[in-house]
Amino acid sequence: MTDHLKLLPEEATFIKLLDDQYDWPDFYQFKFICSLENKDNFIKLIEAIDGVEKLEINPSVKKHYFSVHFRMYVEEASLIIYTYKSLSVIDGIIKI
Repeated sequence: MTDHLKLLPEEATFIKLLDDQYDWPDFYQFKFICSLENKDNFIKLIEAIDGVEKLEINPSVKKHYFSVHFRMYVEEASLIIYTYKSLSVIDGIIKI
């Protein structure tokens, strides 16, 4: 998958860190913060991804923002980068 994905230097570094910490294939926990305005579209994007498990959506105290967590079984670290990029098409999404 990495061959088809043009990586920025920081993404290549992230993949190396992931490869050092995980034995692929394995589960990976994705974490995001999104605004109330973007929540519905963001959740639709997540739900369209095959293999998403344990989707959790928790509002902030004032319900202006939501933490969004899910896990997914991935074959290799580059699929994590691909997933982050796919979900970053919505403005205001913060990866944590």
